[in-house]
Amino acid sequence: MPRPAAGETPTYEKILEVAAELFYTRGFNAVGVDQIGAGAGISGPAIYRHFAGKDEILATLFEHAIDDVLVETASEFDDPHEALEHHVRAHATYAMRDRRMAAILIHEGRSLADPYRRRLDRRQADYVAGFAAKVEACYPDAKSRSLPATWAAVATLNSIAITPHSVDQQDVMELLVLFVIEGFKVLVPTGGRAPAKKRARSAG
Repeated sequence: MPRPAAGETPTYEKILEVAAELFYTRGFNAVGVDQIGAGAGISGPAIYRHFAGKDEILATLFEHAIDDVLVETASEFDDPHEALEHHVRAHATYAMRDRRMAAILIHEGRSLADPYRRRLDRRQADYVAGFAAKVEACYPDAKSRSLPATWAAVATLNSIAITPHSVDQQDVMELLVLFVIEGFKVLVPTGGRAPAKKRARSAG
C-alpha cells in the first residue's frame, strides 16, 4: 500500500484524513464507509475506487505511521548511546506531534482483520527489532531481555497520545524520554551483569 505522490490523488488523502479523525473520535467499529465518504465529500461506494474497504483504510493509516516513525528515528551516530537517545526522543516527538495516530494505534491495532493484521504485526515486530538492536549495542550483556524491554519502551512512548491535554505535553514527553532511557539501564545494573529472571516460589 504505497503512499501516492503528493498532490496526485487528493481524494485518497482526504479519505485517510477523514477516516483518521473518525476512528480517533468514535472508534473503528462505530464508523461506517458511508460516514467516511460523507466526510470526504464523496459517496460511500466511491471509496471502493481507492480502498478495498474500511480495513484497508485503517491498515494504510498504520502503514503510513510506521513509515513516518522509521524516517523520524533513522540516524547515524558513532556513539551507540547517542543513537539510542536519538531514537527514543524521535519516537516520543512523533507520538506527541501526531497524538491522533498514536492513539488509534493503541486503541485500534487489534481491530484489523487478516491479512492486514498479520502485516501490521510483522512491521511492528521489525520496527521493535531494529529499536532493540540499538539497545543491545549499548547493553550487549542484556541481549536476552532487550526485546521485551523495547516493546515496553514503545508502549511507554506511545502513551503520550492518551495523556490529558490539561497536562503540559512537552513536560510529559521529556519525562517519558527520561523514563525510557533510564529504564534501559536496569537491564545491566552495577556489576555489569543482567539481572536474572525471578522464579515463582513453590507452594508449601
